[in-house]
Amino acid sequence: MIGYYNLDEEISGIIGKDAVLFLDLAAYTIVAENSATQYYPDYTYNHPLFMDETKVFSDSRVSSFFKRDQP
Repeated sequence: MIGYYNLDEEISGIIGKDAVLFLDLAAYTIVAENSATQYYPDYTYNHPLFMDETKVFSDSRVSSFFKRDQP
């Protein structure tokens, strides 16, 4: 559970199985002050992630996330 508002559960209900990736990308965009996904894999090595396991997504995986049809 992330904070009082159960943000992880709410986003999971909207985004689905990629909710953790969504949260990590949101944090990346805020911290890096940039939305260039090609730098996301580098960011994951130096910052804490919402993921339970250490799993680095490639920039192509991130691009696929943004291109997918929403439920």
